[in-house]
Amino acid sequence: MTNRRSGFTLIEVMMATVVFAGSMVAFAAFYSSIGRMSESSRDLTQAMNDAHVVLEAMRDTAQTNGLTGANGVTGRYPEGPNLAVTLGLITVSGLRTLPNETITVDYVNAAADPLQVVLQVNWDQRGYGRSRAITTETLITRRQ
Repeated sequence: MTNRRSGFTLIEVMMATVVFAGSMVAFAAFYSSIGRMSESSRDLTQAMNDAHVVLEAMRDTAQTNGLTGANGVTGRYPEGPNLAVTLGLITVSGLRTLPNETITVDYVNAAADPLQVVLQVNWDQRGYGRSRAITTETLITRRQ
């Protein structure tokens, strides 16, 4: 007569626990990386939105005041960094700044019509400690 008990041995339970714990650690790492990618994507979208807001303000200025002169696009949006973030030179509503965000405007030829505008947005990416940047280029003219 043999004495057989049903159930799992201690070794089988320990192995199942190790496999379960390993899969939970992998899942937590995967979930954490998805969160970082989502935050990075949100920051990139915000930077694109900020660039869009500034370009639309420049287009409105071109329509009402022209391209050149003190009140024109090149006068109200001078070349250089921190254009709209500091809000010291102009007022652009709709901007929600990113960490250490700067917006830089550059004109290929400030006297040209249409005006070729290069807009660069720089910011520090949250959680990574590194700088990110996007650049967009467009033409602005005064509509007749």
